[in-house]
Amino acid sequence: MQVFQVKSHTSKSSINDPNGLPHPLHPKPERPAMLTSLTVTRFSLFAEAKLDFTPGLNVIVGENSTGKSHLLKLAYVVSALQSESSEETAPEIHFHLDERIAEKLVAVFRPDFLGGLVNRSSGRSRCVVHADFQGHALRFSFAPNSRKKVVIEAHTPPKTAKSPVMLPPKEALSLFPSLVGSYERRELPMDETYYDLCRKFQAGPLKPSQLHPVASLIQELETILRGKVLLEHGRFHVKTSDKGKLEIGLLAEGLRKIAQLAYLLLNGTLCRGCTLFWDEPDSNLNPRLIRKVAQALLATAQAGIQVVIATHSLFLLRELALLNRSHAVQTLFTGLEYNNSGVVAHQDEDIEGLPNIAALEEELDQSDRYLEQHFEAAHVEGLGNEQESQSASPGETDR
Repeated sequence: MQVFQVKSHTSKSSINDPNGLPHPLHPKPERPAMLTSLTVTRFSLFAEAKLDFTPGLNVIVGENSTGKSHLLKLAYVVSALQSESSEETAPEIHFHLDERIAEKLVAVFRPDFLGGLVNRSSGRSRCVVHADFQGHALRFSFAPNSRKKVVIEAHTPPKTAKSPVMLPPKEALSLFPSLVGSYERRELPMDETYYDLCRKFQAGPLKPSQLHPVASLIQELETILRGKVLLEHGRFHVKTSDKGKLEIGLLAEGLRKIAQLAYLLLNGTLCRGCTLFWDEPDSNLNPRLIRKVAQALLATAQAGIQVVIATHSLFLLRELALLNRSHAVQTLFTGLEYNNSGVVAHQDEDIEGLPNIAALEEELDQSDRYLEQHFEAAHVEGLGNEQESQSASPGETDR
């Protein structure tokens, strides 16, 4: 099996001095600020939790209802708002940040009102969220009865920040372009991550010369799809060599999830310095495709894109560990589990360093039970064959 390999190349600019330092009249551009930590107090299921993030691959794992998706969505919201409020884009936007944060939280989480996101066992205490982006902070709080705005306690916008990408559990290519107009005009029973994603599909593909260093990654994804992703007349197709152009809705959902990743790389939405959030990338995928997705996740991180995923698939976790056994991609695992105070988070660079997680134990237990049953059946069959052989021996002797 071929493993994706995406290598970054650095070169000294002609404006640098002989020592490779930036020329004082042409300073080196500031890198986009990535998410480095997220601290929550009395948010959702969490009494208190602090998560660190690497610029490489970040994996949030836990059984159902431990808040994986809530942490992923919150990290996406604060990253999106930090991008909107950066010095690079702030002059083009017109909103009060305290109201914008409240609006985005409600649109993404869809509670009845903002205060519904406060931990229900905290009484009247406020929820506090603190996000750090390589030294640029965003800290805000809100009360259980808050509806329209939060209280901004600290905010230091970066000079530049790439817009993050959130891939929800279900693919959105088949919803494009009708979802964009419908969401803007009507009340729809879906969170805003699908709308945000469909808006990012609107951009056309970049020129091939602009696709470095993700060109080889796109090629590998197209190999899985057995074709190229095209946007024609407002609709997505996959152009194959043997079946011609296929409407995106005719592909299996697992392949559509891979197709949307390929197109976001192709149109430059996913690029070096931005963050990809992906909720349950393994859903609706068979083990063979999960292995391909694991390769793609690591290759995406190698291309300079911060990757944050949430999953409870032991198969995906082990595949990531196997593919990254040389630690070429900096990886951080976050395990969520219940204790007496609610959901707590544990972090380790090695999946084996996390406490036992029920979802993983159940999958391992099923494998053990299956093998035990198989060996028992084989043993019984072996005994039966042996008895038949022994009972047949006297007859053969008589002949």
